[in-house]
Amino acid sequence: MNLELKLRISILWMANTVIDLVQIVLSLFGTGFIEQLQKGRIGDMVISGAQIAAFTFSLVVPVVMAFLVFVIPNPKTNKWMNVVPGIVIAGMSWLDFLMRAPHLNPAFLVSAFATNIAPTVVVFLAWRLDRTAN
Repeated sequence: MNLELKLRISILWMANTVIDLVQIVLSLFGTGFIEQLQKGRIGDMVISGAQIAAFTFSLVVPVVMAFLVFVIPNPKTNKWMNVVPGIVIAGMSWLDFLMRAPHLNPAFLVSAFATNIAPTVVVFLAWRLDRTAN
C-alpha cells in the first residue's frame, strides 16, 4: 500500500477533527451560546443523547482512523475501514451543514462548509487503498 496515500488519508482525518474543534470554539463566541448550552439547547433545538453520541462519534472516529490507516495491513480491509466511516461522517456532516446553513452568518458558513470537505475526500482517496502497491 502506498505510504503517501495513507499519509494523505490520515492528515484528512485529523484535519476533519481540527476543523470540527475550530467550529466549536467559534460557536462559543456566539451571543448566548454558552447559556443556551447550559439549558440543554442550541437555538430552537433541544440537545438529545443521540445528538451527543453522534457528535462524539464525529470527533473520536476520525482520530482513531488517522491511526488505523497505518496499522491495518490488509489493503481491502483498510479500504473499507476508511470508506464506511468516511461515508457516515461525510453524510452526517453534509446533513448538518444543509440544515444549519440558512441560519449561519457568512464567516461561520465557510468553516461549516469546510468541515464537509475532509471526510468526502477521505472516501475518494480510501477507495484507492486496495489498488496501490506497497
